[in-house]
Amino acid sequence: MKKLVTAVLMLAVVIGLSACGNKADNTTAPAGPNAEAIVKTKCATCHGQNLEGVIGPKLNDIGARLTKDDIAKVIKDGKTGNIGVMPPGSLTKQDEIDAVAEYLAAKK
Repeated sequence: MKKLVTAVLMLAVVIGLSACGNKADNTTAPAGPNAEAIVKTKCATCHGQNLEGVIGPKLNDIGARLTKDDIAKVIKDGKTGNIGVMPPGSLTKQDEIDAVAEYLAAKK
């Protein structure tokens, strides 16, 4: 009888501990900026909803012409030229600049 009680208690402990292990882990780092959402809200006015170009140049294949670092520099510092003007400071948070540059660099 003593072995049966011990076995039942052990089983209860195992079940109880396994239930505790299913809780969400709230210690993970938050996801980075949503580059696509940033582009839609901050860039689409000039570059179009599909990056087809409106006032600003098309960006739907910008990754074929510029690297991620080149794109990040333009976002941060702006650019003047025969295609138009990209004002500096459109995005000011470095993590957003990096996320958008990576997103756009993949557009080929």
